[in-house]
Formats: sequence, structure tokens, C-alpha cells
Amino acid sequence: MKTVNRLKGGIMLLDLIKRNRSYRRFDESKRISREELLNFVNAARLSSSARNLQPLRYRLVYKKEECDFVFSNLHFARSLQNWKGPQEGEHPAAYIILLLPKDAGNMQYIDTGIAAQSITLSAVEKGYGCCMLGSVEKEELHSYFMFPIDREIVLVIALGVPIDQVVLEETKNSEDIEYWRDENNVHHTPKLKLEDIILPEHHH
Repeated sequence: MKTVNRLKGGIMLLDLIKRNRSYRRFDESKRISREELLNFVNAARLSSSARNLQPLRYRLVYKKEECDFVFSNLHFARSLQNWKGPQEGEHPAAYIILLLPKDAGNMQYIDTGIAAQSITLSAVEKGYGCCMLGSVEKEELHSYFMFPIDREIVLVIALGVPIDQVVLEETKNSEDIEYWRDENNVHHTPKLKLEDIILPEHHH
């Protein structure tokens, strides 16, 4: 039987993955509700978990004052030295903060990746864009939100209606993988060719 890679409503899964980019500029006036954020986290809750430990906990951030504080403790695209980041009115409309137990083993970081992908794909399906951020002032956020001392922030996901234009491009070589912005503020994301990431089918 032929398998069709299609989601409800006719969206191809691969198309959804292509749309699931790191957006860094948003229409800040278009807010995201707590209920919507809960739906995105629910997708993560239902996803696979290493040994089914389900160690992640989530803090939903959607109130303007809290969003402003989170934004002031983020670092967007540090490798873009000539870009100052989102301007006023371009900030994310909401955030989801992911936390793990401090004594979580390395396997639990697999859960972080799975959960983040589930959250962002769910958001993109609803017309939002996201940016996963690891470069954050964790101690400041931990103190502000009074998180339990036995948990640490592992990732912050920014969400909103994107105004960024992101273009995927195939690389000409494996060293040319740095993303960049052109004079029109279009974000270019190089991707390795499929044949460059498949190992030869050798064996003894």
C-alpha cells in the first residue's frame, strides 16, 4: 500500500518542516493566547520520551510585561555581527521555556529536541513561526520566574506571527554553512545536499 506523507487539511509534512524555520522578526501586535500555547505543549506531552521519564516542564509566557523581560535576556543570532536583532514592534509575542532536572542525564536532552520540534511544528501548522534559543541569560530568567532550584533552563522557544523571509539554499560545499542576511533583510539558510550527508554503503 502506498503511503502518502500528508497531514489533515492537505499539508504535506515535508512542506511543514520546510516552513519550520528560525524566525527572528515578528508582528508583535498579533498576540498568542495561553490556550494556543497549551495546545503546542500538549503536542510535546504526547511525543516520545526517552525511557518515558517525561522530565521536561514548561513555563508559558504570553503577558506583555513577562514577554518584555524575557526578550531583554535573549541573544538573537549572535553570528550575525552586523544585525542588531528584532526592532520595536518585531519582538516575539510569546515564549515557552523548557526546563529539565539538574541531575538529568544526557539522554534527557534527546527529549528536549523531540519536544521542541513537536512544539514548533504545531505552531507553524497554525500559521505561527518560532525560534529556538539557547543563548539566554538563564540565571536572570530562573530568578525572575522563581523556578524550582532543582531545575535548569535548557531552551527558550520564541513564538509569533513571522514577518521574516527565510530562504533555504543548498550549499556548494560542506564548509559554507553559515546563515546570513542580505541588504533586504532576507535570511539565507544554507543546507547540505542530501547526498553529502549519506554515508557510503560499505560493510565487511
